[in-house]
Formats: sequence, C-alpha cells, structure tokens
Amino acid sequence: MSVCAHDLRSPLGLIQSSLSLVLNSSDGNLSDIQKELIHRAKRQAGDAINLVTDLLDVMSFEQGLKPQYQLFSLDSLLRPFFQDYQFQAQQKGIHFHYNNPLVAWRVLADSDRIRQLMQNLVVNAMKFTEAGKNIFLNVTQFQGRRKSDPPYPMLVVSIKDEGKGIPPKELQKIFDRFTQIKEHNRSEGRGLGLTVAKQISTLHDGNIWVESEEGKGSTFFVLFPHVISRSMAPNFYQGPIEIKKVLVAEPSEKRRQSYYEIMKRWGYEVVFAGDGIEAITLAFHYLPQLVILNEGLSKMGEAQVVDTLKSDPLTANFKVVLAGESPDKFDVDDYEFPFDGFLKVPFTQEAFENLLRDLDVLPTVLKKPAA
Repeated sequence: MSVCAHDLRSPLGLIQSSLSLVLNSSDGNLSDIQKELIHRAKRQAGDAINLVTDLLDVMSFEQGLKPQYQLFSLDSLLRPFFQDYQFQAQQKGIHFHYNNPLVAWRVLADSDRIRQLMQNLVVNAMKFTEAGKNIFLNVTQFQGRRKSDPPYPMLVVSIKDEGKGIPPKELQKIFDRFTQIKEHNRSEGRGLGLTVAKQISTLHDGNIWVESEEGKGSTFFVLFPHVISRSMAPNFYQGPIEIKKVLVAEPSEKRRQSYYEIMKRWGYEVVFAGDGIEAITLAFHYLPQLVILNEGLSKMGEAQVVDTLKSDPLTANFKVVLAGESPDKFDVDDYEFPFDGFLKVPFTQEAFENLLRDLDVLPTVLKKPAA
C-alpha cells in the first residue's frame, strides 16, 4: 500500500499542476463550462493527493516513524493555529474559542506532527458543527494515577464541538482506518484523519479518546505526557553546587541494579530514567544536581539531551556526564554543549568521588576543610 501510494503522488501532482497551467495560460480561450470542468478536476486531483498523503502517513507510522522531538511552548503552537482556523470558522458562521491557562508550560514533541494531529481534530469538528454553534479548544492539566504515569502533572488538550454527536455503537471504532459515521450521511472525507491523529498520539506515548452524546456534540481529548511546567530559573544554584540528587538515564534494569543502586548506600538520592525524553522531563521535575547519561539512549540521544539541558536557564548549571564502558569513544567536540565529564562503568565509590572532584563539586560531608 505504501509503495502504491508513493507512486501515485507524483503523477497526481503533475496532473494538478498541469491543470493550473491550463487555467493560468488560457487567455480567455476557455468557455465557462470548460473552466468549471478544469476547476473540478483540479479539486479532485487535490483530494486524491490528500488521500495519498494520509495513506503514506498511516503506513509510515505503522512502520515505525520516529518523532523529531524538540522542547517548545504548546501555547506558541496552539495560538497561531487557533487564529488560522478561527478565520475559517467565521466564514462558516461557527464560533471558535481558545482557552489555555498554562501558557508557560512546554512539551517535548514533534511540533509538525502535533500540528497535524490538532488540524485533523479541528477539521473533523468543523465538518459536524453547524453555523451559529461553538467549538472550544481548551488546555488543562491532568495528574495520572497509574504506576506507569509520570510523577508530574501532564497536559490534556480538548476539542469540544456542538455537532451531531457520535452514536454509542460507533465510538469504539471511530479511530479505525476508513471508518465514517454512517448516520451522518456525509460524502466528504476519507476516514483516515482520526486514524492519523491516533497514531501521532501513540508515537508520543500519549493517548487520545472521545466522549460524545448524540445531538449535543463530541469532545476529543489528547494527552501529552512529556511536559515541562517549570520555567523560572532556580535561586538555589547561587554559590557552590552540592551533589545530593542524581538522575541516571539507563534503560536496562539489570545495569541499574549492577552499577547505580549502590549510590543510594553512599547517601545519594537516585532517580532513574528509561530514555532521553524521560531524562529531560524528570530533570526538570526533580532538579538533580548531577545527570548521568548512558550511551545509546532511545527517543532522544544523549547529545540531544545534553544540548537541551545546557541551553535552558533552568537546567544550564546541572553537571551532565556521559557514562560508558570505554572513554575512548568520548569526544566533547561532537557536542554543541559538551558534557562536563565521563564516567567509566562499572565504578567504585572512590572513582565516583574523584569524578565529583574533577567537576569541582562534592557533598559537604566529603569536602576537605580549607587549609
């Protein structure tokens, strides 16, 4: 399917551009009916291109497309997005509202994909909302209760419409590919927009769900788990840094127990992260004085993690070291914001304390009195 869709996109694009060329160079030689037929063919070619694009998205997500993570303000994405679609809503006589009390919060996500997700949901809402009705775009915080949920509040973006609603028997399959609500008798759409939205949410370790009541409208909810609520630089980094809390990014439970659990017996508070994304979010939440990144992190590599931490005022003063079995592969020139040091694993307490001395930091109890 992906090969077929890819091969269709080029000829469809050529058809659309050729029709545009005919229209722009006709010099009045076309009759009104000819112009209308060409315009109609051009629109249909555009719809076919959109279908091919959606098919390629569906297949690429299923084949393991990886998001291009970056740290950005969700409000900086949603506000211009809202302004763009507010104009379209006004043309249809729909009242579009935006409410976000968490404007300082940031997310770790692929901004292009998140915009695509929100676009699919808003376009879907507008299809089923009549003139004079409302659509609400809201941002709220959400505290998870499951053991696997992060320790900090997450974000939920909701899109509520006052459309026809979704029949209960359709709710379970609304995100399936090529699914359309039969009771609405609509001919436009391909039944892929919500499928793509679901896949984008899943790629970001999030969730998407819908609540609906026939005749009263629907609300789609999108959960963002990788968020940063802190934005002010801490004042407790004035003066020498005292290492008490250590964040270790190590996906292997076995390596955690073999290499790092012993640090708790040495008096340190140790927090573990399973990948690069979790390392960043937990670093902003716990504010450790030392971050240890093991080689080969997933989702965001160790180079992206150190760049993100060192470029933010809140975490710029964190000591960040790379951990691995061989220091020969470690080259600070490979990074825009270099690591503060390298930790060879496994390590002894003496080796760890020597690293801290090299970083010019030590717990107070271990510091030697001034001569």
